[in-house]
Amino acid sequence: MNFLIDAIRWIFSGDLSGTDPVPEAIGIHLLYTVVSVLVAVLIAVPLGWLIGHTGRGRDVAVAISGAARAVPSFGLFILLVLLLGVIHKPEAAIVTFVILGIPSILAGAYSGFEAIDRSVIDAGRSMGMTPWQVLWRIEVPLGMPLLVAGIRSAVLQVVATVTIASYVGIGGLGQYIIAGIPLASWTWSWAGPSSSPRSPSCWTGCSPCSSGSACRAECGPARARGGRPKSPNQCRPRPPDHRPEHPLPERKRSTMITAKKTLAVAAAIVGAALALAGCASSNPLSPSDSGSAGGDSSTIVVGSQAYASNEIIAETYAQALEGAGLKVERKFNIGQRDAYMPSIEKGEIQVFPEYTGNLLQFLDKNATATAPDEVYAALQKAMPEGLTVLDQATATDQDSYTVTKAFADKYHLTSIADLANVKEKLTLGGNPELADRPYGPKGLKSIYGIDIGFTATGDTTVEDLVAGTVNVADVYTSDPRIKTDDLVVLKDPKGMILASNVVPVISKDIQGKVADTLNAVQAKLTPEALVDMNVQNTVDKKSAADIAKAFLADNGLK
Repeated sequence: MNFLIDAIRWIFSGDLSGTDPVPEAIGIHLLYTVVSVLVAVLIAVPLGWLIGHTGRGRDVAVAISGAARAVPSFGLFILLVLLLGVIHKPEAAIVTFVILGIPSILAGAYSGFEAIDRSVIDAGRSMGMTPWQVLWRIEVPLGMPLLVAGIRSAVLQVVATVTIASYVGIGGLGQYIIAGIPLASWTWSWAGPSSSPRSPSCWTGCSPCSSGSACRAECGPARARGGRPKSPNQCRPRPPDHRPEHPLPERKRSTMITAKKTLAVAAAIVGAALALAGCASSNPLSPSDSGSAGGDSSTIVVGSQAYASNEIIAETYAQALEGAGLKVERKFNIGQRDAYMPSIEKGEIQVFPEYTGNLLQFLDKNATATAPDEVYAALQKAMPEGLTVLDQATATDQDSYTVTKAFADKYHLTSIADLANVKEKLTLGGNPELADRPYGPKGLKSIYGIDIGFTATGDTTVEDLVAGTVNVADVYTSDPRIKTDDLVVLKDPKGMILASNVVPVISKDIQGKVADTLNAVQAKLTPEALVDMNVQNTVDKKSAADIAKAFLADNGLK
């Protein structure tokens, strides 16, 4: 029971950096629920009443209800995000939840009419009532209890399933579950469902994952990142394709298998719901983006991945462009590379902070370059038509061999090659899979000729390094603990580790407008600067806007 108590304490602690405040998350959660159920009511109630009143089409209604229930909500949601584009994620969410809510409401509407004693309807007609009077004075009032029960069932299903909206970064209570799972944090994972307006654990006595697909959507596998972060901002799961895996393993994609009839019916419902839900073009509870020009062709659209460090860089780009007199619209917190790259290629997003090595391996599965300049040159050639990259920064976000400053000073270490001069036994700490990576112990031996032991430290890698359990650790180069724990990142002169320098991806048609401004930012974006910006976010609790503003001012860029 301790984790339940910890979850309750966490909800009221205010330690929510990196996620929305609980009241705002509840508001977004309820907003998606209310809008989705209202749209479902507008579609299902008239249709159900028509079926119940005329007695026609009941078999079709049953087929529609069964087909809609058979459609996997999470699979449909991801499919719609891919089809509509990442800038239309709210619409995709609403359509998914509308489809989920329609069957219960439709069944309640026509079943309510069917349950009415026919003698009552016949008595009304014998009194001279018109069909409309029979409908509104007899059928609607008497059928209301079953309709209300159907709406209640729809609300319960939708409010439980809205948690999957957080998977693509559009808010709601699911964000706490998603943030907690990679850290095996019961506090975070229970706090989300416990705050829910329809918490299964509070209302039904079931566990949070008893709501089926809504919870399973967040329970996918996730790998730890070489040390447990000390702030929720670091706890936010990175998109899996951001982690340099060298070579990058192909990500398995889930597939949706349904009968042809089910897909046909679902497609018809999606089309009807889209027409009603199309007005929701953005998250209505999100603060308005400064510089947004609502689709003006002169506006530069800047996007970001769904984690704090990338969003800080994107905000820095956005403010620099605004300082140069350009109109900017922000589309931040988008998600994974295979979701946002199509939108970049279509020109829906025109500026996006990326990482050279990861992007190269995404675009070219056969790429072998690892050194910074070689990776950058290969990336320039691999860019899709209509896109290009500007100057790469010296700042990186990649694996590294890192040691404590005391250890570095003792053996005069500045590069990985210097480890050959260490007189004591070397032990490398990192995630378990590091043992078989090309930049793990085997890679160190084959490339640098250095023998090193290995300990799978997982979530506590940095803690073990500081404590001396291991004397070398695989730590991400943008990790703020490099500064706060006084660590030293060793250089990699032989390119053993895949280089992933920060680089802006842009549409070629705006290159003349933005190149000088963004290249000036890139020139000042050093490894130390990026780490310091992340420290301001995780330790000082500053917003991305404030961090970006200070960085530009300190470097004379605004």
